[in-house]
Amino acid sequence: MNVALVSNSRDLDELVVVGFGTQKKGSLTGAQGSVSAKEIENTPILNAQQGLQGRVAGVQVTQASGTPGGGISINIRGTSSISGSNQPLYVIDGIPISTGSYTQVAAGGQLTNSLGDINPSDIESMEILKDAAATAIYGSRAANGVVLINTKRGLNQVTKIGVNVYSGFQEVAKTLPTLTGPEYIQLMNDAVNARLGGTANYSSTAIGGGVRSANPSDYPTTNWQDLIFENAAITNYELTARGGSEKTKFAVSTSFFDQKGVVIASGYKRFSGRLNLDNQATDKLKLSLSTSFSSSVNNRLNNDNNIYGTVSGAFLLGSHVPAYNANGTYGRDPISSVDNPLAGALENTFKFYSNRLLASGSAEYKFTPELTFKSTASVDYFTAKDRTFLSTLTNAGAGSGGSATEGQNQDVNYIFDNTLNYAKVFGGEHSINLLAGFSYQESNSESILAAATGFPGNDIRRLSAGSVRTTASSAGSSNALESYFARANYSYKGKYIFQASGRLDGSSRFGSEKRYGFFPAVSGAWRISEESFLKSVSAISDLKIRASYGIVGNQEIGNFTSLPLVGGGSNYLQNAGLAPTQLGNVNLTWENTAALDLGLDLGLFKNRLTLSMDVYQKKTTDLLLGKPLVASSGFTTIQSNLGKTENKGLEISLTGIIIDKKDFSWTSNFNISLNKNKITELSGNPFAAGFASWVEAGQSLGAFRGYRVVGIFQNAAEIAAAPTQAVTANPLTSTAPGDIRFADLNSDGVINSLDQEIIGKGLPTYQGGFTNNLNIKTLIYLFSCNTRVAIKFTLIQDLLEKA
Repeated sequence: MNVALVSNSRDLDELVVVGFGTQKKGSLTGAQGSVSAKEIENTPILNAQQGLQGRVAGVQVTQASGTPGGGISINIRGTSSISGSNQPLYVIDGIPISTGSYTQVAAGGQLTNSLGDINPSDIESMEILKDAAATAIYGSRAANGVVLINTKRGLNQVTKIGVNVYSGFQEVAKTLPTLTGPEYIQLMNDAVNARLGGTANYSSTAIGGGVRSANPSDYPTTNWQDLIFENAAITNYELTARGGSEKTKFAVSTSFFDQKGVVIASGYKRFSGRLNLDNQATDKLKLSLSTSFSSSVNNRLNNDNNIYGTVSGAFLLGSHVPAYNANGTYGRDPISSVDNPLAGALENTFKFYSNRLLASGSAEYKFTPELTFKSTASVDYFTAKDRTFLSTLTNAGAGSGGSATEGQNQDVNYIFDNTLNYAKVFGGEHSINLLAGFSYQESNSESILAAATGFPGNDIRRLSAGSVRTTASSAGSSNALESYFARANYSYKGKYIFQASGRLDGSSRFGSEKRYGFFPAVSGAWRISEESFLKSVSAISDLKIRASYGIVGNQEIGNFTSLPLVGGGSNYLQNAGLAPTQLGNVNLTWENTAALDLGLDLGLFKNRLTLSMDVYQKKTTDLLLGKPLVASSGFTTIQSNLGKTENKGLEISLTGIIIDKKDFSWTSNFNISLNKNKITELSGNPFAAGFASWVEAGQSLGAFRGYRVVGIFQNAAEIAAAPTQAVTANPLTSTAPGDIRFADLNSDGVINSLDQEIIGKGLPTYQGGFTNNLNIKTLIYLFSCNTRVAIKFTLIQDLLEKA
């Protein structure tokens, strides 16, 4: 008898991870996206967030900087908060971890990424919880969605050792064309002559004092882009071992990742190790351990939004400036504060070091086959260190005689979770799953920062060598979260599925009158494909409609925001003292988001083709904002719950198994999502937030407000007929030929802030992704050649079988 096992494309009985447990995929009532290890294992990604890019509908992944190890932002179903966080909660092997940027040193707005410490190759799956039915179990931290990251564990198998090595190169896809040095000087001469109405030229008058020649042809041509960009190697080395027995299973991995930056002198290195261990101590007791350690160093550059930056300098500094002078010193433009890009990259130091330990131990005891108790203790220990030095060979450091800064951060999170789970099937038709739990989390952070200037040279870069101590500060903070939660699932014949959950959170971040909040959710699903009238339709493998409603919160506003604070330090004539720094608000509470979701899941042709659609609406109330106060009170704002926002949208995801052969397979996924964001209510007047962002009721978060450009001034007649551009900002006061003309929207004859309007928004209207995975069985041939130059192809596999 020959027996063959074939894969079943009906994966609805597959278990997927949900908050504090697992569920069958076909029984999910909430909106949840998944990314498996197979989807990212052959992709050279640096961190977990990059593995989500373009793969899950409704998930927007953006990276503000291309710097290796730079910060990455994820938004799930739009943004809701103005002053609070819009980032999801990340949970790794049950540990809610600290995220964000831990650098204390400004580098042109460039951020670091604490999630970069997690090796993507260790990931077994990532589950993205999007609606309230899926996220409410995490309560006051779930308004922006939840990302569950689960790492690989051991198997009941002979130990398998794996080695994975890849190497490649990165390069800049496109550079911009620039003027030659002589062309630049000639253009500046023309501009100066036109402006001054004479024959003076930029290169010989006081306007360009210090340059070498009045003749444009005497100037060199420096292509700064060619000098700062390079082909950058990226390499990764991994060694893994997975195996075990029926009693004990283990998974061990270690890796080294090295990514050079496409900009000289930049790069990121990470070493990581992981051990996951599961032991069935007795028939009723199971012990588990999950540990990982990582250490990384990020060679950063003073970059991005910065005139001293390497990349920005390459575009701001004229091509007439030589990279090096004849005496070997760095070339400079004497009338520009823009730094020599090479000097900024090669002479300055911007290093960021981080170390992270994630450890979790659990004990799971089965009182009966239906009743299980699990207790888990976890720690997330993170340390970071900044070291910078601005050399006297650069504009940024020359004025201070060299400048150094060193800072350290430490963040320690302790988490204790206890859950009781009851699962039972009655009469083969009724299935229930009940979960109750208690959780306590405490976070403690410490930081210290010091700086000095006036160094005897550029070789000794420690603070002790500086003659002037300019900064010395330290800080500490803490917060705690106490939670009680429960969830109930009921299923009848696998056709009618209902779920209800609730979480009671008590947070130290909120006022004494609003310390606790309750976050409920209800959801249901109808698997129509299980009904008798669809059983005979062979083309439909699965058809399910879903609906959910719930309330979740956002408590990411910082610690002690609700308390009246007093600050110390040197207050008057260098005497120590205390002074009030913040007003308290006993009624301050979290932002609340009420979310409604309607979904459809369809599987065709034994799930070779699957479609998932969701329509959702999220309404956020009690926005955390600073309420304006009369300045004579001694304070300008008090933190309050003001304003409302709304997100509503549509998500569509289509997955197809196009070819599923033994030697060749091809799967494809297409997803698209549309989201409309609006501030529906705002107490007080509209205001500016951040760079060029305007906050106003009726507009989208991240809206841009500015002047409408209607042309360029061509001559004196146009200037005389134009409205007065009487605004203090430079571009508006100038009305010379060649300057910008702005629209007088209110027709009062003056261009001022009253003529500004909403001219765009920073949030996308729609986004999507298209991913194809092709797997081809690799055939390795043995070539042998005889005297007649005939070539014989023999599969190594056949040779091994014969041997």
